[in-house]
Amino acid sequence: MGVSLEQFRQRVKQSGLMSGADLTAFETALDAPPETAEELARALVRKEQLTSYQVKKVYAGKGDNLVLGNYILQDKIGAGGMGQVYRAEHRRMKRTVALKVLPPDAVQDQTAVQRFHREVEAVARLSHPNIVTAYDADENRGVHYYVMEFVDGVDLSTLVKRDGVCTCRQAVGYLIQAARGLQYAHQQGVIHRDIKPSNLLVDRHGTVKLLDLGLARFDDGDVAHSAALTGTGAVMGTIDYMSPEQALDTKHADARSDIYSLGCTLWYLLTGTPLFGGDTVVKRIIAHREEETPSLSKIVARLGSHEPPPQLLTAVESVFRKMVAKDPDDRYQTAAEVIDALQACTASSSAHTVAVTPDRTKSDSDSHSDDNALQKLFNHVQSADTPTIAAPSAEALADDAEAVFPDTAPSGVLDQTMTSGLSRFRDKRQGGSIVSEVRNLVARHKKLSLGIAGSVLILLVLGAIANRPPATFDSIDPAPPRPVNPPPPEDAANIPSMAASPPATEHQPAAGLVFDGVDDYIEVPDWTYNASQPVTIEAWVTPAGDRHEPANLVSWLGPRWITLWRNSEQWGIGSVTSGNNRIIFALSTLVPGERIHIAGTWDGQDIDLFLNGRRQQTREPLAFNYGDGTTGLYIGGVPVEKLPSGHDGEDRFFSGILHSLRITRGTLYNTDNFSPPEVLTPHNDTQALYLFNTPVTDQAVDHSGQNHHGTIHGATWDAGD
Repeated sequence: MGVSLEQFRQRVKQSGLMSGADLTAFETALDAPPETAEELARALVRKEQLTSYQVKKVYAGKGDNLVLGNYILQDKIGAGGMGQVYRAEHRRMKRTVALKVLPPDAVQDQTAVQRFHREVEAVARLSHPNIVTAYDADENRGVHYYVMEFVDGVDLSTLVKRDGVCTCRQAVGYLIQAARGLQYAHQQGVIHRDIKPSNLLVDRHGTVKLLDLGLARFDDGDVAHSAALTGTGAVMGTIDYMSPEQALDTKHADARSDIYSLGCTLWYLLTGTPLFGGDTVVKRIIAHREEETPSLSKIVARLGSHEPPPQLLTAVESVFRKMVAKDPDDRYQTAAEVIDALQACTASSSAHTVAVTPDRTKSDSDSHSDDNALQKLFNHVQSADTPTIAAPSAEALADDAEAVFPDTAPSGVLDQTMTSGLSRFRDKRQGGSIVSEVRNLVARHKKLSLGIAGSVLILLVLGAIANRPPATFDSIDPAPPRPVNPPPPEDAANIPSMAASPPATEHQPAAGLVFDGVDDYIEVPDWTYNASQPVTIEAWVTPAGDRHEPANLVSWLGPRWITLWRNSEQWGIGSVTSGNNRIIFALSTLVPGERIHIAGTWDGQDIDLFLNGRRQQTREPLAFNYGDGTTGLYIGGVPVEKLPSGHDGEDRFFSGILHSLRITRGTLYNTDNFSPPEVLTPHNDTQALYLFNTPVTDQAVDHSGQNHHGTIHGATWDAGD
């Protein structure tokens, strides 16, 4: 059963967000009194008395943790290995802040608690325009948290993914500001150790601010305490931006390591891709240590996204190459030197940054988003009117839903920040192939999560790097540049959400891989990822009209799995996560023969479905009882023997044309409306990318650089003419 109106009223009052008198006065002022909990919830959001996030948590019976000391949580805005971040408001000052909370499972880990407090101390030391300001820190009901400045903007990683690569002057302007913040931090004895685009925020005025000092080290002589928190031989940082010396000895990384990471960030801003590719963590670590640094000028020219003056690009490349020198002694020794060098690059024409627009701003269209988000919650709590499949009850939802506070579900893109014990493996290698050692280790630990397995692999290999013969530039097969998706149109946020069928695309017939709906499919044999982190699966596809039973377009199987599917009338998405098995159906009607962009997302808690860039209103989620299946990625269908236990035994082969498919870590689409990328391209978080615009035979080539090539069974390529 759903939540009654009186139950919802009691939950609002118990949450501490509104008093009984205030709630009564609010209802009295409405044009018509609410008759259901859903009507009252929507009214509270529309009249801006509560946020959509608060209403969802109160409705689910989790509202008692939305007030923390003097702060009221309004929305979840981020998450990482060291905690969850919320937008909050101070009760008396009415100041909007960002509030970071230590995850509940880390509270029992004394080292994690000490490291969290160490971050608080690091932030408290710093007061600079290019560093996020700390306001407060405390513990309440066993919850450790600290309060910082709320930056109304986006991080540079999101900015590049959303708007495309930066111009040369923009990138230099951003880096100069970041270097100013770093220089100040270094002067205060704080080494960041995790500089990367996602840890640099740019606000509406174009000001860059450094954040996330969770891995910071104090260069203040307190070596024993810092080493205790880091651990003997521990490896900490983000692989794609980590200096060679930090990978080998994290606890002694100094300011020059931060400069290396900042140089890798400059590369990303101008190219949209990490400095070094590689389909494994180990290969990328080795590349940072041994491979010759590729030419920034050549990559920027190949991208053709902008044409900087040749003299400017040459000067920037020179600075970049010195920032990322393999030997710390060959780099700039201080961030101040970096600032001087970058400013000299643009002495004749000033570098500049640009103000940015956050992903969403408050507008009339938000009412559509809030309504859709609330409707998803209301649907969760309603009983499904079907004799064979039961939807979760309100009580089950309260137990199974994302914990309101603290939030444990990961958000956004999975970060490869790792910690592990290197010393145990330093002297283990006695010769032989690094690759074979890695493969053997993967075989022994294949049930581990990607993050844990990646950490173990690092430990095994790093001790052997010094004995490995140096790579030559000729032997390097650099990954092709990864252009990013074009930005959505400015009016995309104002397109009203509709339950009706999305508009048909007007493109001419396109090339693609044709699946017959009988026994055609693609199998990706080396797909070992577990769908345990947020993910986006999207495709351009033209469905045929001769399929009446359910068919799986994409099946990511394993202990936790996700599938995009269709029947004769609808598109849908299903997921199995920690025993929470759900399927949702789009209310819009599937139109055979029309090319369409379909995207399914899982944010760590909820699944969403988008057709042609519009979030779909869906029927209430249905529960089901499938068990585990064979771990793997299947496209266009799945052989019956590979399907999860408890399956009905019917085949699930797709009938239609698949034009392209991309799988990405993190939720790419968080708004109700966006402009689907006409061409799917790889970027830093792409796990697999299949393009069928050119002839294929028996292999589906993965264009992401991850080498997840698939074997084609039966499907044939068509030119689409």
